[in-house]
Amino acid sequence: MKKIIFLAFFILCIFGISYAFFNELAGMLLDTDVRTSAASGVSMQNNTDKLAMSFYPKENLAITAVDMYFDIAGDVTDTNLTLEVQTDNAGNPSGTYLGAPTAKFSAPAADGLVGEQTLGSNTGVLAKNTRYWLVCNYSSGGELNATDYLKNMQTDNSKEPSLVIKTWNGTAWKLGASTTTSYMVKYSDGTYSGFPFSSGVRGLSGAEDIFSTNVQGVMVVFGTNVTLSGCAFQFDITGTPGILNVSVYENKTLKYSGFKEEALMGDGSRNTLLFNDSVSVLGNTPIYIIFSQSGTSGSNDYDMYGRSVQSAYYNWSKPQHFDFVYGNISNQTVNLTVETDWVPYFMIYFTDFQKDLNTTVGGAPGGNNTTYYQSGSLFNGGFER
Repeated sequence: MKKIIFLAFFILCIFGISYAFFNELAGMLLDTDVRTSAASGVSMQNNTDKLAMSFYPKENLAITAVDMYFDIAGDVTDTNLTLEVQTDNAGNPSGTYLGAPTAKFSAPAADGLVGEQTLGSNTGVLAKNTRYWLVCNYSSGGELNATDYLKNMQTDNSKEPSLVIKTWNGTAWKLGASTTTSYMVKYSDGTYSGFPFSSGVRGLSGAEDIFSTNVQGVMVVFGTNVTLSGCAFQFDITGTPGILNVSVYENKTLKYSGFKEEALMGDGSRNTLLFNDSVSVLGNTPIYIIFSQSGTSGSNDYDMYGRSVQSAYYNWSKPQHFDFVYGNISNQTVNLTVETDWVPYFMIYFTDFQKDLNTTVGGAPGGNNTTYYQSGSLFNGGFER
């Protein structure tokens, strides 16, 4: 079995502990919801069509800019669109916009968020926990038709289950799905809320899978000294990889190493690993939880699951000071890269409940403290920060 950084020996243990036990612990779960498909029947195939999705402001604040995700059919790059915020009327957009719509912008060439679009004037202060609508309109340029048109992405967003997508067919609003598309809104205080992910839960294509000297994991900074009890994660498992090794580092100091047999894990499902010994680590210090394996074949490997996020919204799409890292081991030294457009599906378990991340470390622009949730809670990008 190969060595990991500074590893003198392995503490061997097999974790046959049920997930129910973890409900007694504290933890933080990045549970990124599944992208299902382009929403059926929710499209703009005529210039008079509109797309709309409901949302609820996080605070009593004005909105200054908006963004929305589209799936593209055909070529709509010569089509110009606008976005606006409307009030609600009996569960539909009212037709009354707040502030002023965005300037016209070109429809995207490929599936994705269109990019932050500034409203002509802000909405004025909106009421927290009140339904509003983000509405897309055809403005000018290339005609929309049955070949060249826009669709909304349909997601299973369990954080905000009351959200819906609707389409205006020229005469009436039609329900497309009781779900949401990816979107973002920016508030007058510079903060954001929304759902900025652009893929379903999947392995990261930009990083080498876990085999041989390749490693993946997370880096986190805690605001105070904490004691870790374990972690939960989701892997894409290819073939029959070797024993999964997990190591915890406090900066460059190895604090723990243990393992889990591949046979005890499920491909594409949540896996739990309880540390054999609790691990006390310092606050305000980079902590790394790193996965490697004993096998050396790329045909038999592990790959951490997560989902893509628009890089402009990366710091707003996750707890602060929590990042996916990947790299390799060379001469017992780990060389790591921090990924800035992908958020892992991951949970950390603590012996103490309700720890806070220290938002003053690292200067990330996320705003208020982010709380670690108890086991089973979700942090899925439908966030309020």
